[in-house]
Amino acid sequence: MTIDPFGAERVPPILARWPAVLAQNVDFLAINSMELFIHFDSIEPKLDLSFVDGNHAYAYALYDLTLAAKWTRPGGIIIVDDYCLPGVFWAVRDFLGRNPGWREISGAMAAFDPDEPFRSIRPSLPDTGFFVLAAPSFLTLGPRTTSFEYELRKGAGIGALSLRAHPEAPAGTVHAQIYLRSYPENAGKALTMTAIAKTAVAAGQRVIDIVLPEPLVTPHDPARSLRAFEIALAWQPADDAAPLSLLRRPQLALVNR
Repeated sequence: MTIDPFGAERVPPILARWPAVLAQNVDFLAINSMELFIHFDSIEPKLDLSFVDGNHAYAYALYDLTLAAKWTRPGGIIIVDDYCLPGVFWAVRDFLGRNPGWREISGAMAAFDPDEPFRSIRPSLPDTGFFVLAAPSFLTLGPRTTSFEYELRKGAGIGALSLRAHPEAPAGTVHAQIYLRSYPENAGKALTMTAIAKTAVAAGQRVIDIVLPEPLVTPHDPARSLRAFEIALAWQPADDAAPLSLLRRPQLALVNR
């Protein structure tokens, strides 16, 4: 899939000149990245490779990178173009600082020298304009909150969630805040509910179940409304700063009363 909000007339003729075996695997949409990521909320893709070449201003570059990372598979790759532009460089640098599981593949970021803030910036690959970022092999939880969103599902509410941890999981505590947003089909008033829970984790524990003290249930008629869920998780290690690695997104245990 590729997008260009200004390419409705320009891009299709280009794709038409491609070999059919390539063109048949490309879906072009004349939309911007915000519209794309809203679309992703409904299809929940798993991205192996993304190429980010959008607005070079810091806020836009950080937005595109952060939302692309949200849908990237563990071990996936994001290529960011125009590495040397200040907005792009600092967006990438700040993204890596906030997401310690991610890494720039060549050490280009580590070579940055604040005494030479322009001369010391180099790309991940020589003779390119790219930073190449690799996702961690696992979903990583730390003290900074990590959120997972689940859009528009049936079911009256949620009673628990289950995490599947890496076999070498350290001991600690998982803290969770669950948001339930309920939308009635008759255009009535939407409702947001929330609950907080936590559970202790033993070293090497593979399955971590977080059970709410009371199920979080909407008063709306489940047959005539939909739910969106957001799960915010924070990890508190027992002894050191070791993160908690998850093999998959948290699984929701919905209730239907």
